[in-house]
Amino acid sequence: MPGLPTTGPMLLALACFARGSERIHQWLLNHPVFGPPIHRWQKYRVISLRAKVTAIVMMLGSFVYVAWLSPLPQWAVIVIGCLIAIGIVVVLRVPHTIAEERSR
Repeated sequence: MPGLPTTGPMLLALACFARGSERIHQWLLNHPVFGPPIHRWQKYRVISLRAKVTAIVMMLGSFVYVAWLSPLPQWAVIVIGCLIAIGIVVVLRVPHTIAEERSR
C-alpha cells in the first residue's frame, strides 16, 4: 500500500494471527526475514535503523509518485502528504537501539 511502512501492517498481521492461527503465528515468528524484527519489537519495542530508513524512503517515493504521476485531485495529494508526514514522525519517534545500548 503506497504511503505505509511495512512494520505496522506486519505487526497487525502478527497480532491477528496470534489470536486466530497459532500455526501462522509461529510461522511469522520463525520466518528468517520477518522473525527477527518481530522479536526485537516484542522484546525491546525498537525498529532497526535500516528498517526506518527503508520505510521513510518508501513513503517519500510513494508521495513523489502520488504528487507527480497520479491523476488524483490536489486535495487528495495534500491529505496523502499529511498522512505520510505523520507516518514519518511516528517512525522517527520509535527508538532504533535497545535501551542498554543507548546508555553506554
